[in-house]
Amino acid sequence: MANLQDDSRIAHVRSLRVARLTGRFAPRSLRPRSSQWSVPRAPYPMVLRVARPRVTRIMAFEGMLEDPVVQKYLHELVGPKGMPVAAAPPDGEVTDEELAERLDLELNDVRRALFILYENDLATYRRVRDEDSGWLTYLWTFHYENVPANLHDEMDRLREALEERREYEMNNEFYLCEVDSIRFEFDEAMDFGFECPECGSPLEAMGNDEMVEAIDERLDALESELGIV
Repeated sequence: MANLQDDSRIAHVRSLRVARLTGRFAPRSLRPRSSQWSVPRAPYPMVLRVARPRVTRIMAFEGMLEDPVVQKYLHELVGPKGMPVAAAPPDGEVTDEELAERLDLELNDVRRALFILYENDLATYRRVRDEDSGWLTYLWTFHYENVPANLHDEMDRLREALEERREYEMNNEFYLCEVDSIRFEFDEAMDFGFECPECGSPLEAMGNDEMVEAIDERLDALESELGIV
């Protein structure tokens, strides 16, 4: 039973960034243009380490990080290059340079991951100025106690997106090119003379009962997780 619940929760997390409503038969109006998501570069000045005792740090939040749902959530946030940073939060403050050295990562990848965690309330920093040089060091602290609330918010946004998608499916009639597996709304199909603009094949009327049923099942599972009656 526990494995089934984990699988269900993992499926929810896979739909993070809930604006992703595309899918194999999504109408062209809902397909995003291919682009690479980028994060604004954090305004870091040149960094000078502040002399302070080096301590042996242990990883914090170990129990939470064993949860596959949390692992998937963090991976969706920071990506594969940032996952070593997200998966090994130290107990206490740490600099980006220390993390890069300890994890054998590029400093820019570490900074990007930290910035994403900061933007999602999972990390904070404080600045320490060296009295002699005036240079700044950023000391980072991880706040994974906010992960459960973040997951709840993501699932709630996913529920809202699924409800919008269900309404869209119920209020439209669709036609399918069986050759290229492209789905068109009725107005689009009529504009194309019910022929696929890609290959010229005839467009056939397509039912979407199975898709609506799948959305309903997903909504039921999400509402159960969120405690919505």
